[in-house]
Amino acid sequence: MDWSCIRIRTSAWAAVVALALSACGGGGGEGGGGAEGGSTAPGVDPIQTSVPPPTYSGSLPQAYNFLSSSLANCGFGALRQDSNLDVAATNHAAYVARYLREGYYPHLETPGNQGFTGVNYWDRQAAAGYGGLPVGEVEAGIYLSFDAAAYPHMRTNDIEALAPLTSARSLLNAPYHGMAMLLGAQDVGIGSRFNWKESTQTGTTVVEGTGAVVISLGKRSPLGQQPSDPDAVRTYPCEGSTDVGYELRGEWVPGGNLAPGRDVGANPFGTTIYAVGRPESTISIQSISVIELSTGQPVPVYEIRNRSNDPNPQAHPGPHMAYVLLDRRLNPGERYQVNMSGMINGKPYTRQFTYTTSTQGDFVTEFSKYANNP
Repeated sequence: MDWSCIRIRTSAWAAVVALALSACGGGGGEGGGGAEGGSTAPGVDPIQTSVPPPTYSGSLPQAYNFLSSSLANCGFGALRQDSNLDVAATNHAAYVARYLREGYYPHLETPGNQGFTGVNYWDRQAAAGYGGLPVGEVEAGIYLSFDAAAYPHMRTNDIEALAPLTSARSLLNAPYHGMAMLLGAQDVGIGSRFNWKESTQTGTTVVEGTGAVVISLGKRSPLGQQPSDPDAVRTYPCEGSTDVGYELRGEWVPGGNLAPGRDVGANPFGTTIYAVGRPESTISIQSISVIELSTGQPVPVYEIRNRSNDPNPQAHPGPHMAYVLLDRRLNPGERYQVNMSGMINGKPYTRQFTYTTSTQGDFVTEFSKYANNP
């Protein structure tokens, strides 16, 4: 598994935290949403502009509100909380938390193991009673340990509260996860679980935690919610997007590598910028510039990836999606201007928009702040 890991050092023992992101979702006929309403083709639903208020508690509402509002603002449609998907996500989060350090393979459960509810995510959705169609599942696996005496201010409930929102933001910013989250889902379930244990090591009480945040996605028609214009281009982020992820430390890619030869944990990417068409479309990004508005300085681009040149085609949903990796971590709470051009179904398009990065980093960054600021 591709772990992003740092050690947080104080005058005493080191706290260790690691974050692993993995995604499993469909491609082909599954797609994103758009700003218009009205069904225009068989199997297409109108965009959800409003959904019932969620019933999440604890720190889960933050993750849900971030995800649903981020997608709705950019024309992908709001997400409706589904209690059956919540069950599927929570059950799988508990399974991941239990087996994360024991050779667990992302998204697959082993029959006979404690907490088993289905081998694949669609099995788990069906077992939980979800009556729609599966879209995908994204998850963040978390491992951490710390010396209880060196970090007396650290509380497990505080750490657990950091996980849902930081994980949702990181997942949307990781390209193969983010594309799965832009596949036209209408329904969502979110679950978060941690396991904790204490052990004595050379006279030191070490607290270890394994946890997971799981987002389970479904739809109620074959293509989900889609724009009426067959040449529609949506982006994430888009004009007015806020709370956007500014650092990408790594991503688990089945059978591949996000950036061969690069230590992304030590040298993170910035915001991942997506361009998405309808599922039957072919889209490309041909040029892009990103400017940091407070300094006027351009942000270097690592790579523009369309389906045709993605080094991990097995993880790419289809030719209706493209994305850009920025070559450095961006600054928190900063505004960035994007100028993009490309082709959609053989026709040129351009997009210009400004977005604002989050003041909060990923789980690793926020855990580091918490550990070093009693």
